Amino acid sequence: MLIAMSVYTYLRLIVDHGAPNLLPLRQKEVDFCISMLREKVCFFLSTSDSLLCVPTCAQVRFGQQKRYQDWFQRQYLSTAESQSLRCDLIRYICGVVHPSNEVLSSDILPRWAIIGWLLTTCTVRGRKKREFRFHPIKEAVVEEPADITPWLDQLDDTMKEKVQQIQKTSDTETQCEVMQEIVDLIMEDDFDTEQMSALASCLAELFKDHFRGEVLPEEITEESLEESVCKPVCLIFRNLVTMQEDNSGFSVLLDMLAELYQKQPKIGYHLLYYLKASKAANGKMMLYESFAQATALGDLHTCLMMDMKACQEDDVRLLCYLTPSIYSEVNSETVRGYRTSSLTSFLNMVVKMWFPQFGPQKV
Repeated sequence: MLIAMSVYTYLRLIVDHGAPNLLPLRQKEVDFCISMLREKVCFFLSTSDSLLCVPTCAQVRFGQQKRYQDWFQRQYLSTAESQSLRCDLIRYICGVVHPSNEVLSSDILPRWAIIGWLLTTCTVRGRKKREFRFHPIKEAVVEEPADITPWLDQLDDTMKEKVQQIQKTSDTETQCEVMQEIVDLIMEDDFDTEQMSALASCLAELFKDHFRGEVLPEEITEESLEESVCKPVCLIFRNLVTMQEDNSGFSVLLDMLAELYQKQPKIGYHLLYYLKASKAANGKMMLYESFAQATALGDLHTCLMMDMKACQEDDVRLLCYLTPSIYSEVNSETVRGYRTSSLTSFLNMVVKMWFPQFGPQKV
């Protein structure tokens, strides 16, 4: 038992000892583990279960877990160095803990609640963790000039002029100013909604470069986050955030965003990012629910699943950044009517994305 726990401990430490000044120590740990696994292979085969000894919550009732979680946080997860254990715990829960149907149907604390707590209580801020760093291979994108010719004739003269102004400049600040003028035109009482589809097609084409590459800044600070949402397309988000739902222009602008969503599906998770990253959007997550209901999907759960899936395919690092806040919002019922079954489906999807090797296990 002592040898097994020693090897397990060093296997965990090896992951965290990647700094240059720790490389000699790390090599000693690697040599030790290799020698033990080679010389004591029969011992490990017979006692492999001892390498998977972690605390369980088999007797904790759902709703009564806070004091146990607080104790566990203080005991095992209170330091910056211990935060990498969260990944191990999530992997263990997904890959090893398989409750019986009797437990699943009882009021025993469900696995999704434990995983959600582990995701939302990480104390590390502004630090990159190896377990959540992804470097997807990206194909080179051939830049092509925006072609809005097919839709220009469907716009009235005023709107056509504004769209062409955006096309003629590459200055972001100027584009933002013109985009605000377009938003103001959309919210006017005499706005012709029949040109909404053509306008959405023009904007999707003009801003296609804004939806390429990574959204999240390399170094996450308040300043870098605010700068990352200073894009023309974010003007729509900002105006919706500052408006009341009973404002006559709110529903029209929301319909415009839903129309743009049909042309550019990445709009969905970009809205989620704006609602988390922008100071102006603090506490405004319910806007996403209004947006989801305005889309052709018409359903919060379906829209959220599709947007998070698209985010995972484009930028896993952004997915990791968004997941804790989205879970907190839906779990605290800030978002209206998000069912427990939907929350479970959301966590199942996230866990499957992060740990596909565990297959279709239910959380």
